[in-house]
Amino acid sequence: MDSASSQITAALQEDVNILRQELLALEEKRASLLKQIDEEERSMVEEPTTLVPPTPTKTDKDEKRMQNILMAYRLTGVTLFSVNELDENDWSAYPMDGFPEAPKEVGIRFETFAQGKYHEPYYVILRKKTLKQSDDKDQRKDKDGAADGDNEQQKQMQKEGDMLYVYKHTIPHWIPLQEVEKRYLNRDVNTFTRIISEYLQEYVAQRESENAKAIVSPTLPGLSEL
Repeated sequence: MDSASSQITAALQEDVNILRQELLALEEKRASLLKQIDEEERSMVEEPTTLVPPTPTKTDKDEKRMQNILMAYRLTGVTLFSVNELDENDWSAYPMDGFPEAPKEVGIRFETFAQGKYHEPYYVILRKKTLKQSDDKDQRKDKDGAADGDNEQQKQMQKEGDMLYVYKHTIPHWIPLQEVEKRYLNRDVNTFTRIISEYLQEYVAQRESENAKAIVSPTLPGLSEL
């Protein structure tokens, strides 16, 4: 491992430690708020005649604080969500046939952080595909050179008719998303998300490191360029 990789690894580890400390602090705040809510609910039952309804301002503040705490859990790295949580301006409309029994689409949000700061998130939208008989034949033709264990697992998934594929994404094109998808998505989703997250973290960490160096030591034009 070269020095650049070691620096990136150390920076990521430092960011993870910072996130853990922040998460612990937020969990303590969340526990305190839940305790306050529980005490208020008990007081409402015990003294209904003397209870004064809270002002809208206080209610709004408490709700916002709770939302901030819950949102903190989305900043831990990788988050799964239903596509109906997305803003219509961010994505096109998604058909949700069979919802809520079997939604066909689910989103994965990848958070990125480097040098103690959060940066842009990346998204992958997964869609479920029900394989037909013709799809089964095509899949077998494409997998002629694969290992026997992979073929057996692929056949089992085809038999169940429950295959996932990447429908939309914002992953940079130089990250081998398709290769990782084919190899892991329908075999081990955790490995799929971990590998993509590692690629994104390494990319953002290297980018921010180069940006920091450019700010500290800007490139000056040569004499011939003056």
